[in-house]
Amino acid sequence: MEPEPAQAQVYELLHEVVAFLQHEFPVRVISAFPSPLGLGLFQLENPIQRETLLDASPFRFGQSLIHVQRNDEAKNFRACAYIRESWIMFLSFPLDYQLLDFIKAAVAPFGRLITWIEGPNKSRVLVKCLLLSPNRVLRSISVS
Repeated sequence: MEPEPAQAQVYELLHEVVAFLQHEFPVRVISAFPSPLGLGLFQLENPIQRETLLDASPFRFGQSLIHVQRNDEAKNFRACAYIRESWIMFLSFPLDYQLLDFIKAAVAPFGRLITWIEGPNKSRVLVKCLLLSPNRVLRSISVS
């Protein structure tokens, strides 16, 4: 909302905005909560109603302007550096180093460990990890 309302007005404005949205647009607001990232977080009945508000945004509300954004594209949006989950198998991983901390360290240059499958075959280590990029996966590592 532009300009941003005073903190004392937020709850009252939430109710007014819900009434305004339901009266002016073909939407039904299921719930509305105050948010530190804007006036509030609004749950609509379905995705089509959300798209209706996104298409109409920004719109006038009294002397203010209301901007509607998807919750995952607001001020707190952070892109995930990891782009895919993958299974990686380390062959001939030293027995003395088959511990969680060493497995995490082996995966760290190219991703983040999700789980380590400790199987009966100790000549290999199978891990599920989040990869930064498939081309960053190492072809060989030295464990020491």
